[in-house]
Amino acid sequence: RLTDRGPRVMAAFRESPIIGFGFSGGYYANQDGHVGNQNMLLHGGILGYLVWMFIFLSISVRIFTLSRRVEVKSMLAGGGSVFALGMLASFMIHSSSGQIWGFYSSGPGAQLHWAWLLAAANVSLLAALRHDPSIHQQTQN
Repeated sequence: RLTDRGPRVMAAFRESPIIGFGFSGGYYANQDGHVGNQNMLLHGGILGYLVWMFIFLSISVRIFTLSRRVEVKSMLAGGGSVFALGMLASFMIHSSSGQIWGFYSSGPGAQLHWAWLLAAANVSLLAALRHDPSIHQQTQN
C-alpha cells in the first residue's frame, strides 16, 4: 500500500491537487480503495479532503463531548467513549486498510461499518434520552 498503491494514486492526484478529479474518468482510472486518504485526495482534492476531515472531526468531538457529561455517562455507562474510540479506529482502518468514507465508497464493507456504528450510537443515545429527557434539552444549549 505504501510502496505501490499510494504512490500511484498520489501521482494522479498531483495533476489536480486543489479540487481533485471528481466523478470523472480520471478518478475511476486511478482510484484505489485500499488507500483511503490518498483516494479521497484524488477524488476531492485538498478542499474536498478538508471538508471530509472537518465533518469527521466534528462528529468525533461531539460524541466525545457528549459522552463526558455526567448525565450521559450515567445512562451510557461509558459507552460514549467507546463510540469515540470507534471513530478513531475507523480512521485508522480508513488510513491503512481500505477506504471507509469519502465521496464514493464502492465496498459493501464501508456501508455496513457505518450502518453498524451509527445504529449503535443512535440506540445508545435514544436509550439515554428515554431515561432522562432533560439530556435532550441540555444538549440544545
